[in-house]
Amino acid sequence: LPKAQKAAAIRQLRSKDADLARGWVERHAATAPADVRAALVEALEVGLSLTDAPLLERLAKEDRAASVREAALEHLSGTRGTEAYEAKLANAITVIDAGKTLLGRRTVKLNAAELNKLLELPANAPTGTRALAATEKLHRMFKHLAFSDVARALSMAPADLAGALAADDGLAAPLAVAGLTEG
Repeated sequence: LPKAQKAAAIRQLRSKDADLARGWVERHAATAPADVRAALVEALEVGLSLTDAPLLERLAKEDRAASVREAALEHLSGTRGTEAYEAKLANAITVIDAGKTLLGRRTVKLNAAELNKLLELPANAPTGTRALAATEKLHRMFKHLAFSDVARALSMAPADLAGALAADDGLAAPLAVAGLTEG
């Protein structure tokens, strides 16, 4: 089967029996070409759970292709309960400044200076390019992070974090996506 069909088959099988699909990938990926291995690892995103971590950790450390290692690490960083997830969460909150108003209400705002440090752009990049890169980076940083985990990392209740997002400065959209990641 072509790469796309194998990946589609794994995605479909994952939705019905994640363990069976993971086992198939474990048994057959090693003999496949790198592009096929990467596609199979990417297909594991359906039904991703902590039970996938041992396979993903092994692939992230040992696979001979960078594309496979990167796909495995991407999944690990999106899997609650893994060290990679906690590291991604810790990195993500570096771009959030949390505080309180004079009345004691919690506030959050985007720390644009910290976000800009993470961008891989030349200093003379046009403003539009910089803004697009910042938005993309912000969404990648919070992709697959659960909203409640972001709140916990900021020492806030999820309701307080949601309320603090009223003054949108770019954080609301990626954190709204994080809200969909619960579970």
